[in-house]
Amino acid sequence: MSQKVLLIDGDIVAYASVPPRKVTEDKKFEIIELDSETKKKKIIDYTAYENQIHLERSWNNFKVKLQKITIDLWCDDYLMAVKSPENDNFRDKIYCDYKIARRCANVKLHNPFVPAIRHLSVKEELAVFAYNMEADDLIRIWAMQCKLAGVEYIICSDDKDLDMIPGRHYNIKHNKLYDVSELEAMSNYYQQLIKGDQNDSIPGIYMLGPVKAKKLVHHCRTHEEFQSVVINEYILAYDDKWYDYLLSNGKMIHILRHPTDYFDFSEWSIVKELR
Repeated sequence: MSQKVLLIDGDIVAYASVPPRKVTEDKKFEIIELDSETKKKKIIDYTAYENQIHLERSWNNFKVKLQKITIDLWCDDYLMAVKSPENDNFRDKIYCDYKIARRCANVKLHNPFVPAIRHLSVKEELAVFAYNMEADDLIRIWAMQCKLAGVEYIICSDDKDLDMIPGRHYNIKHNKLYDVSELEAMSNYYQQLIKGDQNDSIPGIYMLGPVKAKKLVHHCRTHEEFQSVVINEYILAYDDKWYDYLLSNGKMIHILRHPTDYFDFSEWSIVKELR
């Protein structure tokens, strides 16, 4: 292995590779067009051949985008993670509303080609499925392994959640290379615990959004200082139920550093003091 490896969020690449198509709620490959004679909407079915052509075009886009990433970053060594077809992310099992807004949107605008792209990427040995977790988790696990092995890594995505991981990052959408320091990664993580994540339907602390969360932790420089702020805000908001609320949000937000690294704040020094 070279001394640099790309850690690629394959789900981001897959979604960017498939041209949008509006489809009906029963998930058939259909679009709605305007009948020129009656001026009323009618449903036009795609043929199996048209669907196959669309899949082939999307798959070609995927390979082109992957090649572009390796060329832009001057690196052929990469690991790519994609969502498991089993839909077995542990977060779904412990929080029924996790990413519920996205799931509802997918019913109305179902894109059956993204799972097909994921399957092809694994079949062609370009990616691996992230079983019982998200692609984000697998990427962070790889990043930790690279760090321990002394291997430079670049995280390739456009998911802001991955900015909780220190190191070099590459924004696929904007072709932007940037660094996230240890302090910035810490700050992003603890801010997320405070504000939650609207995109993933994680509530956070009521009435504390991104601006307030950033302001609350702007002076922090150590884990202990960040943790003190987080605990204090949860106590202020939820009184004697703060522990349960933080535990619930933390389980959703925390990105795994190893396969069994589930969120646990019982060892935080301020928690020990409170007990």
